[in-house]
Amino acid sequence: MLWPIIILFAILSAVLLSGKGGFLIAGYNTSSAREKAKYDEKKLCRVTGTGTALITVLLLLSALERFGHSRMFPIILGVGIPVIIIGMLIAMNTICKNKSPVSVPPKPRDLKKEKRSKALILGFIAVTFLLVGITMFTGSLTITLDNSGISLHTSGWEDKEILYSDIQSIEYTDQLTPGRRVFGLGNYVLRAGDFKNDRFGKYVLYSYNRCKEYIIVETPEGTVVFNGKDSEKTKEVYQEILDRVPILAN
Repeated sequence: MLWPIIILFAILSAVLLSGKGGFLIAGYNTSSAREKAKYDEKKLCRVTGTGTALITVLLLLSALERFGHSRMFPIILGVGIPVIIIGMLIAMNTICKNKSPVSVPPKPRDLKKEKRSKALILGFIAVTFLLVGITMFTGSLTITLDNSGISLHTSGWEDKEILYSDIQSIEYTDQLTPGRRVFGLGNYVLRAGDFKNDRFGKYVLYSYNRCKEYIIVETPEGTVVFNGKDSEKTKEVYQEILDRVPILAN
C-alpha cells in the first residue's frame, strides 16, 4: 500500500518542482484572485514541491527493509513529516509572497473563498497525516486452516495458499533473521512478500514484526515462513497444523 503513495508523491513533486502545477496546491487552487495576487506562483510551486519531495524520500526510506524496521525510524518519520509541513507553510507565507503584489479590488465573495482555502489547507494536512498513519501503522495477517490446507491473508498483499499435501517439512523456531525484502510490502506492523536471507536464499514471508517466533514450511515451490500476532498464537497455529497432518510431527 505504501508504494502507490510514494509514486503519487514523486510525480506530484516533479510537477511542482518544475514551477508548474499551482492548481495542485490545496488552498491556493481555490483562492480568490485577490489572494493569489499575493503570491509568486512559481516559488510557491517549487517550495511545495521541495516539501513533498522530502516527504517522498522519508516514505521511500521507510519502505526499504534496511531503514523501515529501524527502531529509530518511526521517531524520525513521526517528527520529520510535521517539521517538513510546518517548514513548507512558513516558506509559503514568507519567501513565496510577492514583494509588490498587484492590487486586486476585493469582491464580496473573496472572504468566503479565503476562508475556504484555509480550511482546505488544514484538511490537506490532516489527510496527509491520516494516510501516512494508516499506511505505516496498520495491517493484519489472518491464518486460516481448513481441511485441505493453510491460507495466509494480509491486507495490501496477495494471499498465499499451502496445501497440506505439499508440505515436505515444518519447523517452529525463534532463531530466524528475516533478511531483506526483495519484493513485497512492509510497515511497522507486518511484512509480506519475497524475502532473502542467508539460510533459505529467496523465500516467502508473512509475519508480524513484533513476534520473533516463526513457522517454517518447506514445499516443492520453496520455503514459506509465517507467524501469528504473538508467540502464543504462533504456537497454537503450529500445533493445529501438526494435529491436522500427524505425519509432519514425526
